[in-house]
Amino acid sequence: MKVLHTLLLLVIILSAHAQNDTLENGLLRDIPRWMAENHVPCVGVGLISDGKIQWIKTFGSLQQGSPAPGNTLFNIASQTKPVTAMLTLRLVQLGLWNLDEPLSRYWIDPDIAGDPNLDKLTTRLVLSHQSGFPNWRTDNGSKKLHFVAAPGTRFGYSGEGFEYLRRALEHKFQRPLDALLDSFLFKPAGMNNTQYWSDRLDTARMARWHDGQGHRYPLSMQTSVSAADDLITTVEDYCRFGIYTMNGGGLSDTLFADMTTPQVKVKTDYYRGLGWGLVKGLPGGEYALEHGGSDIGVRTMAIFLPVSKRGIVLMTNGDNGMFVTDQIIRCALSHGAQVLETMNKGARDHERIHLPDSVIDAYTGSYAQDNGKVMKVEREGDAIKVSGDGVPTAVLYPESTNSFFLEGYDVQIQFPDPTHLVVFENGKQVMTIRRASLKADLEAIASDSTEGRFTASAGYLKAADYLVRELKKAGLQPYLQPVPFTWDDYTGTTVRIDGVVYPHTPENFVVVQGGAAGRVRLPDSTQSADWETTVIRQYRFGYMHYVPDSLPSTDSCILLSPKLAALPHANISITFHHRIEQRTGYNVIAHTPGEPVIIVTAHLDHIGRIGNHIYNGANDDASGCVAELGAARTLSRSGVAVYFVWTTGEELGLKGSRWFVDHLPVPKENIRLHINLEQVGSQHRSFQEARFIPADSLGEELRNTDGYSFTQQHIPSVLLTSGGFPEHHTIRDTIGLIDVDHLQRVTDALSDLIISLDKSTPPRSH
Repeated sequence: MKVLHTLLLLVIILSAHAQNDTLENGLLRDIPRWMAENHVPCVGVGLISDGKIQWIKTFGSLQQGSPAPGNTLFNIASQTKPVTAMLTLRLVQLGLWNLDEPLSRYWIDPDIAGDPNLDKLTTRLVLSHQSGFPNWRTDNGSKKLHFVAAPGTRFGYSGEGFEYLRRALEHKFQRPLDALLDSFLFKPAGMNNTQYWSDRLDTARMARWHDGQGHRYPLSMQTSVSAADDLITTVEDYCRFGIYTMNGGGLSDTLFADMTTPQVKVKTDYYRGLGWGLVKGLPGGEYALEHGGSDIGVRTMAIFLPVSKRGIVLMTNGDNGMFVTDQIIRCALSHGAQVLETMNKGARDHERIHLPDSVIDAYTGSYAQDNGKVMKVEREGDAIKVSGDGVPTAVLYPESTNSFFLEGYDVQIQFPDPTHLVVFENGKQVMTIRRASLKADLEAIASDSTEGRFTASAGYLKAADYLVRELKKAGLQPYLQPVPFTWDDYTGTTVRIDGVVYPHTPENFVVVQGGAAGRVRLPDSTQSADWETTVIRQYRFGYMHYVPDSLPSTDSCILLSPKLAALPHANISITFHHRIEQRTGYNVIAHTPGEPVIIVTAHLDHIGRIGNHIYNGANDDASGCVAELGAARTLSRSGVAVYFVWTTGEELGLKGSRWFVDHLPVPKENIRLHINLEQVGSQHRSFQEARFIPADSLGEELRNTDGYSFTQQHIPSVLLTSGGFPEHHTIRDTIGLIDVDHLQRVTDALSDLIISLDKSTPPRSH
């Protein structure tokens, strides 16, 4: 009988090993395929069985060309929160902290000082996400911390709550959070590979962040200490943390039960305990502790089953990581499919409907959060596809004329109007995002407030300042490049006709350099018929000179306006006032890291104000500036190497582009292509859409575009334009002329072209 028992035990052990081998072999086969399908560069997997680490494996690469080691370090985003919770409960266990004491005794944020809800806010409510705070104070355009609900009245996921708790802990104990964690949690749990960012971090093991297309985000990996976010650890260390937690975490039975007791209901069988999501109703009396992490280029997940002491830890470095981790959970964890179904099940079923393409197209475009992150919405057949900064690339299907759902997840996007989208998760509104409005950009650049953006004018600098602020929101580091030039100033010049003195204004006369010095000329029939153009060419453009050029001749004559030419003029005299000034214009420049680069330009300057008329230059070339800004927002974190340049002095002889090319920030051989945007906002009758035109095919017309500065230095250049238009250089070139939908298509086409060029075009050789 003893032999029989031994044989049975051996069979059970061998069977368990065989099952594990089969599971692990299946994961080794399937995970690389799932990673490739979803463009996720790195995945770390940890399996726990019988309270012990069963298997740990890291797949893929930290970034292109850097294979991921077994002890890869991952930023785990919001998976930090259970760690903070366990620290706090340890302090409660030691009698150093009270779950139900008002946090206002230790910390009051100045934004909410005096709020009647202050004394209601406790640690218990923070750990169970009932603080009443938004997720982050910057959500939906706010800048100050505020209560969106009274504490304890409803579930509302909040990182701000955990940060508030951190401030209270640090004020009471006079120690930073990372020091408290190290003393009270990391050492007891055996977490020797867990920390926040510091100079001691082994960055060679750090998984870099990637977007939904697998491109690395060009972001600094440095993050601050937070109770809610950005802890850095390994799969093995978080497995140790899970085992430590399932074994009681050094808590009394009563406190452990408090942690795992539902504090607030999220949906059927899904609750929040203290620091953890709780999934109830699993077979055999089992329940799950779960928490995920989501941030730009980060998707992580951990599920622990305390009754059976099993669990799974998953870490990825890609926005689409959730689509990989969910498949692993279904395959590798018993009850895993039920846990996910419980967490992701909506309050109601969703049924696909068909919408006309025109309805879906109305929602497409770029939507910008206040922090500069951009979400892109595209039509994908009879659905929408979303992507962007920290957004999984996913297809959502229509269930009504303005509501779309993500199949298999409790996530919906609604479009309450053409200018906003609203994201819902678990039935709760979590985010409202405003359409990145090209119209708003046009208003900022080409309205009367910028007075035509004449080079070096206050209006030009106002438009440049707007670009700088928007580029910073997009995560770029813009700067102004000084462009020196000389200016011939004839202010004070007068003409006396039969005793009447007429000042130098465009209504009276213009000064023409060269010709018969000191003489008065009368306008010919062409000049009289179109005096506006004559003024623009002479009064506005006649006196600007690029610094390396020789200074102009001071020989000048006077061209009378048709109004003065019509007067009797028996006695005419001229008093010249002429001085040469050194002035400075400014190119606006921003770039994403890397080489070789693509350079994009549009000229920010225009004619300015002449007399009482403002030449807004909405199509020439605010439209190009706005399209370039939209592309900069889209590509700021794409990993594509681009220099975005908004030039000055184009109208005055390509001043800004010539200066930029003479002072290139990268070696000329590392420039793939120059793309110049010119007049892209209004469709000319010969252009059904905007066109890319090789610069060397433009002939003499090339000399009037910034592309000429680049081709002169043998840098390949193309012009993106919608064609000429009759309002060019007139006061009729206003925002009302712009076809915003067309301009959006131009912006999207520019972004798509740059991405495709980056993938396919090798550096130039000379």
